Amino acid sequence: MYIEQIQVTKKNPIASLYPMTKLWIVLIYSVMSGIIASIRFDGYAYLLFAWFLIVPTLTFLSGVTLARFWKAISKVLLVASMIILLQAFLVQTAGEGKPIVELVRWYITDKPFVIAPTIYQYGLQNGIELSMNIMNVAGIFVWMFQTTENKELSRALEKSGMHYKSTYVFMSSLQMIEVLGKNSKTIMNAQRARGVETEGNLLVRMRAFFPSIVPLVLSAVTNTEERVLTLESKGFDTTCKKTRVFEVTKNGYEPLALIITCALSLVFLVWRVLQWVR
Repeated sequence: MYIEQIQVTKKNPIASLYPMTKLWIVLIYSVMSGIIASIRFDGYAYLLFAWFLIVPTLTFLSGVTLARFWKAISKVLLVASMIILLQAFLVQTAGEGKPIVELVRWYITDKPFVIAPTIYQYGLQNGIELSMNIMNVAGIFVWMFQTTENKELSRALEKSGMHYKSTYVFMSSLQMIEVLGKNSKTIMNAQRARGVETEGNLLVRMRAFFPSIVPLVLSAVTNTEERVLTLESKGFDTTCKKTRVFEVTKNGYEPLALIITCALSLVFLVWRVLQWVR
């Protein structure tokens, strides 16, 4: 009964794909993002926007709610938007001797100074390419981790030949982000209960942030010691054959998923080759 309870069962055929198959899809998608970025129309990599639509579509078909996907991707979108703005306003040309093309210039006059924010063509083109590459790669990884539990991926990596110690380090690294996030929120709530001001302008937040670092680091060290003792009690370093209670299995749709991924990638790859030939 216990073994049945710890197994992960999914009814959705996409979400239940074998973790290594999902990893191959992520790698192919990420590589193709770089290739598609080189297909430009009037200097702009417009196709990256269409390529990104695959991510929310795949997420929706996997049974993940768009609200959950948006919660994760919105942070990446903020970074991507900042990259576009910085590139568009600061990067003027591709290099020395190259022409500077201004798309928009705003004049803000306050004698004797004149401020003229300007959007440069090369900066905007470069910003779109960089930001959309980040959105594509981060988005496909968000899809994978929202449809795959850490223990599924770790077990699949171990079955593919990775050493069990390396697998444990990988799984612990993934879990540590979530654990530190929860501990940080707990510490900040405790600071508020003591009357420490944690909300306000940037200076107030910085003042509240640094006193929270010490207990966060100490709790991480304490948890590490407890993990070591737990692993030792379970014979983690023993060289005997180990029994795996948790297992991951293939659902049978893996070949079809890889065929569709490769076929779609091949279409864009052939298109790119034809663009080079012309």
